[in-house]
Amino acid sequence: MNYIPVAESEKENGGTITGTLYTVLVVLFPLLSMYRFFGTMLSIGDVCALAVILLLLVRKTGNFSVNFIFLLVASFLILQATFVFPFTSGFNTGFLDHYGSVLRLLLVYFLLSMGKQFFRYDFGAKCLVWVSVISTLYLMIQLLLSRFGIYLGGGIPYLPAFREDLSSYIADVLKYHYAYRPRSLFEEPAHFCQYVIVAIALLLFDQTQIKFKKLTILFLMAGVLVSMSLLGWAGLAILLMIWVFLSYKSRKNLKPLFIAIFLIPVLVFIVWKTGSVQAVFLRKFQQQQVLNDSRFEGFSELIMFLKSKSVLILFGEGMIDQGTYYNGVVRLIYSFGLIGVLFAIALFLYGWIQNRKNPLSVALLLLVAVLSFGSEIIFGKYVLIYLIFVVCGGITDEKMWIDHHSQCNQSRSGSAGIGNSNCSDQVES
Repeated sequence: MNYIPVAESEKENGGTITGTLYTVLVVLFPLLSMYRFFGTMLSIGDVCALAVILLLLVRKTGNFSVNFIFLLVASFLILQATFVFPFTSGFNTGFLDHYGSVLRLLLVYFLLSMGKQFFRYDFGAKCLVWVSVISTLYLMIQLLLSRFGIYLGGGIPYLPAFREDLSSYIADVLKYHYAYRPRSLFEEPAHFCQYVIVAIALLLFDQTQIKFKKLTILFLMAGVLVSMSLLGWAGLAILLMIWVFLSYKSRKNLKPLFIAIFLIPVLVFIVWKTGSVQAVFLRKFQQQQVLNDSRFEGFSELIMFLKSKSVLILFGEGMIDQGTYYNGVVRLIYSFGLIGVLFAIALFLYGWIQNRKNPLSVALLLLVAVLSFGSEIIFGKYVLIYLIFVVCGGITDEKMWIDHHSQCNQSRSGSAGIGNSNCSDQVES
């Protein structure tokens, strides 16, 4: 019997054009959401998502169902927006900002709730890996050209980006002599890393098979390392530690540990030679920006907020623009108060209990939790590509992972290349 990383049959979950459209949308949603749709407040990702949702509703009217967890999340957000926000912050304070943010968050989590019915797991995993490979290749080209004084900005040229600094970044680098940081197709290096780390996790945990898998993993890791993103480095280190621990726990296999011990110094040496480590060191330490870095500065303000003894501590101020960048944890408390924090913890524990025997799901849930201390991932578009692979299952327990890994190794040893392995085929008896 061959195990494949899908929640249900590929034919049932993605054999139709609607399943394919939904899967491609989920994989590309973070990139599409960077750009404005014809001068409106909607992104291209929002419009594509609404179009695909409408198509799915029309084609699956008879057996379409909404996930219970999404109903809980939606109910909480709507109740807070309707009965709490107007009285805690006033009807004129960030009114449109709050409700617009709530609607966009609902859209992301509604897309997520449809995954069990429409997401083509194996196809989606391969798409995510290839988009990550292309993005990493572009980042490497950016880095190489920068050595000759040629700077390429992030994103796709000529598309109207929401963030003005995306188009002005190169001009600012040349004018103010900032250290150039390649961004690939993304708004910033941290976003590139958040995306690519999911692809690395899929490959490490044998959730999809491609040719030259090991080289692909090394290539993607190198992209994260040369991105000069501390958040990306931390996320990659955490992922490797989880992979080593779960590999030993599930299979009593020390090989991943030896690989990590050998691989990490080699990668660090390569990155050091590119100048990435020195650039980050100068940016964070010599300029004394560690404690004042925008990803962490909100904690000092949060302490003052918690000491205020205001009713806002319980219910939050709503999803209004605070005038500065807050990471996910700080923003969660500011926006939804302690009640929102307890609700988020309850959802995390529920997801953990439901997926505790799934190695990939455990890794992705832990990554979301840790990255929330340095990014706003739980409020943004990138949480979708993490949680979609949690929601849709995968190799569903450790025993299946052990069996699957053994079968893949046997298949590879008897074939000319990884591409000949049938470890990604459908479940067969």
